[in-house]
Amino acid sequence: EPYSPTRNYDYGDVVRVGLDRYVCLEFPYGLWCKSPSYQPGLVNGIWNNAWRQDGVCQCDPTQSPTMMDDVTTSPTLLPQSPS
Repeated sequence: EPYSPTRNYDYGDVVRVGLDRYVCLEFPYGLWCKSPSYQPGLVNGIWNNAWRQDGVCQCDPTQSPTMMDDVTTSPTLLPQSPS
């Protein structure tokens, strides 16, 4: 789901910013996931103290997630290229 500065995130929560996927870190670092100041993906931000980049979603960032009956799906991740 897309990141929302009004949501109360907790350890292990997964969010999307654009096509980038982020996971809230474990205790004690994940305590900062609740703070909009630590929004994942901000350039020169402190977000990496609370979030870990976890790949790229193969989805349209303008689409909202849809509910599907009796179907379990999981996101497909693309491998990251070396920096």
